[in-house]
Amino acid sequence: MHARYSASRLVLCSLAILLLAAACAPSTSPNVPLGTAAPAAPAPTVVATAAPSPALTAVAPAPTAAASDRLVFASDRGGSSTELYVVDVPPAGATPAGPLPARQLTSDGKNSFWPVVSPDSRWIAYVVEDTDPAKMPPQRDIWLLSIDGQKRFNLTQNPASNIEPSWSPDGSQIAFASTRDGELSIWIQDVAPILAGQAPAPRRLVAVGSNPVWSPDGTQIAYLAAEDGGNFTQLYTIKPDGSGQRQLTAHSSDASGSGILVPAWQPDGRWMLVPMYFGPNCQLVLLPVEGTTAPIPDKDLRVVTPGEEYAETPAWEADGRWVAFRAGRDPNASIALMDMQSGEVRRIAPQLSGMTPAWSPDGSRLAFAVQGPAPDYNVDIYITDRDGSNPLNVTNSLAFDINPAWVPPNQRPK
Repeated sequence: MHARYSASRLVLCSLAILLLAAACAPSTSPNVPLGTAAPAAPAPTVVATAAPSPALTAVAPAPTAAASDRLVFASDRGGSSTELYVVDVPPAGATPAGPLPARQLTSDGKNSFWPVVSPDSRWIAYVVEDTDPAKMPPQRDIWLLSIDGQKRFNLTQNPASNIEPSWSPDGSQIAFASTRDGELSIWIQDVAPILAGQAPAPRRLVAVGSNPVWSPDGTQIAYLAAEDGGNFTQLYTIKPDGSGQRQLTAHSSDASGSGILVPAWQPDGRWMLVPMYFGPNCQLVLLPVEGTTAPIPDKDLRVVTPGEEYAETPAWEADGRWVAFRAGRDPNASIALMDMQSGEVRRIAPQLSGMTPAWSPDGSRLAFAVQGPAPDYNVDIYITDRDGSNPLNVTNSLAFDINPAWVPPNQRPK
């Protein structure tokens, strides 16, 4: 294995494993569209998917990306720790003469990862892990970094594990998960006082919960929790003032597996795509948010990836029609694109085992991480056109490059 496979790389590997989940038997047809087979028990309602047509990748041709588009990512290329870097992305169709130069944004000597760009593209929220072996469990704080790398602020300032930052749509607040009360709970911090050099205490939103995700209009926060002694994690929503808590799922499974992963809000806020395990298989469920007054049992769920044994990390394009996600298991996993109007799904760039897709600012392209072969198992970040054509290795190194985040982020026009 590569000599620089350090402790920092082990941290990044752990994060990647959390996103990828355990590898299992490969999908039998990696280059064909998703089929209509029912998932493992319990059997939720399955939405049939139409056979794909060549028109899928030709619908709504995307504009050319702006020359000013950039990607922020985390990497251990510096050696002893992971840091944040930024790279300028060439316009669509351009062929760089050589590797793209990446500029280092942080130099903490600690592990910096999980960059999330603010809605106005001025700030990056990210996690910094103290690598001091005397601090166990590791202390993690959420920091704010100006997009030029010149200004930094510690948002959380707490000797606990503070993770999973999520910007409010107006950029005024950040929700995050923290162990400061013993249990993993969800907190909200106002951003303006932090940028003014003050240190106000955050407000606890829920006593038990993780993975907060703001709704597009900022009126709700989705999160995951196993409350009241429940055996399974469920999906909840709550208003930022702590009122209006709702449990959306009543998920259970057999002994072979269960779980709910981080949901993705539809851009208009009426639905969420939720990766959910049914036995050993993970599939995407289209879950209504509006009008949901009682938890929805598994038998009434609407699965939109019935032909895949594994589907995760959904990302909505800002138009609300297209969704990118990771489909299949290694070594036959790749990025898939779903048309939410027709239900058609097609793998794109099947030669690349992509993960964690992210839409470019104008929706013309996708960025995603790709793991390389043995013995190094390095991870590079690629971009492709939305149909999977014109793949470009943006990072092209022996390092572990993860967490791609576009600047500016892909979002609905105000």
